[in-house]
Amino acid sequence: MWAISDNSVNISMLRPLSFHEGLTVVVGWDKGFVKEPATSDLFNQFFESNWPLFFPVPVFLFMFWLWVHEGARSASRRGSPCNTRLRRA
Repeated sequence: MWAISDNSVNISMLRPLSFHEGLTVVVGWDKGFVKEPATSDLFNQFFESNWPLFFPVPVFLFMFWLWVHEGARSASRRGSPCNTRLRRA
């Protein structure tokens, strides 16, 4: 049984629900009744929910920068396998 008042919908069952039984209620309203979120709000919600997805990008960029600036110099100083083969020939 159901009843609609000014701003609520009341639903009651004639008997209690058994184990693994459920109840689904669908309520609809006209477009514009609820204000749609702004684009900035949607972006903020997306970023708040998915921030771990953006974490690897700056880490990769930092590690690539570190490898380019420090890794190339240290590899030439310690004699990488490619450099030692060239010196022996």
